[in-house]
Formats: sequence, structure tokens, C-alpha cells
Amino acid sequence: MGVFINKKELILFSLFLFDLLVLILSWYFFEYRLFNIDTESNLPTIYQSLKLLFLIQICLIYFILEQKINGVKKALNIFPFYLFTLYLSLDELGQIHENLPTMVLEIFGVEGSDVKDFFVNNGFNSWAYWMIFYAPFGLLFFIYLFILIKNYWHEWKTFILYPILSCVAFVFIFILEYIGTNELDQVTGFTLKTIIHLEEGLEMFSISMLVIFFVNLVNDKIKKVKFSKL
Repeated sequence: MGVFINKKELILFSLFLFDLLVLILSWYFFEYRLFNIDTESNLPTIYQSLKLLFLIQICLIYFILEQKINGVKKALNIFPFYLFTLYLSLDELGQIHENLPTMVLEIFGVEGSDVKDFFVNNGFNSWAYWMIFYAPFGLLFFIYLFILIKNYWHEWKTFILYPILSCVAFVFIFILEYIGTNELDQVTGFTLKTIIHLEEGLEMFSISMLVIFFVNLVNDKIKKVKFSKL
């Protein structure tokens, strides 16, 4: 337990340090694909994927500890969140959020360009129309998270600021995504570069908040397990 507690502050500091380093490298070497934060399968993608994989492991540890302390039924409340982190990790590697809606529509004989034209004609002027498809799932997840926080408030209240900040960051990510991909009032040059780095920076910040949140929860659970054995 002592080792884990001593490492907690180091994890927090390291996350913010590496987040900042990735952003700085991308900003100053934006023309190189290796560092470009808006490009896939490069250094920023690898970093974010590793962070998400760590988050998955932490969530799984928390799930196991919750099951051990409070039983399977209560632990299952956390399982959807574990699936969410698993999806985020796969999405970071495979750009699922951008490609899946188009591939699903193709099954029903609908061309992606037709869907895009439909949304544009109805006032949605961004080429990132995948946001429309994911909006209902995002709403359901926020409802689930609200219920989860309400049920675990007594246990989580010390660390509750972290998931709240993460959710706020996610909302602004979608807003910046729409602004950056708006075809009616296109942004270019320095403005677009700034929006891209703000959006990706918020994404990294959001995941870092969740990592810190679950590290604290797991640390707290470990203390409870060890105390129960005394």
C-alpha cells in the first residue's frame, strides 16, 4: 500500500508533464507527422493510447476491489464505465468514431455523402457529422454517470471534482470540433492550429482527470481492504 500511495503524486505530475510535452512538440513541429497531434498513428496517438490502456487497468482493478468488498451486484454498476474506457482506447487507435457511422450506413445502402448533405441542408455545417450519431450515446452516458455519482457520492465525494472536470472538458471538445470542422465559416491558419491544440489538449486533460480519479479510488479501496484484515 505504501508504494502505491507514494507513487500517486508522481502519476499526477507525470501525466500533466507528458500532456504538456506532447502539446508543445506538436505546436512547434506541427508540419511533421510524427509530432502532429491532429494526425493518427504517431507519437501523440501512442501516448494517448498508452494512457487509456493504463486507465482500463485501473478501472479493472477498482472493479475487482469493489467486487471483493461489496459484492458482484454493486461492482457491476462500474462495468459500463470500464467498457467506455475500453472503447476510448480502441477508438484512439482505430478512429472508430469517424468511420463507424459511415460503415453502418453503407449496410443500409446509404452513402456517407448523402448523409452529410442532409445534415448540411438542415443547418449542421460541420463535416464531422459523426457527432450527430454519437450525441444520444453521449447523453445516455452522462445520465449514467450522474446516477453513478449520486449512488457513490458518500464514497467518491473527496475525489468527485476529477470526473466533473473530465465531463466539462468533453463538452468543450465537441464544441471545438464543430468550430474547427465548420464548412460554412471555415477557420484556417493560426486560428485552426489553436483550435486543434485546444481540442486535443482538452482530450488529454479529460483522460488524465479520469486516471487521477481512479488512481485515488483504487488507493482508497486498497486501504479499506487492508484495514478490514486487521
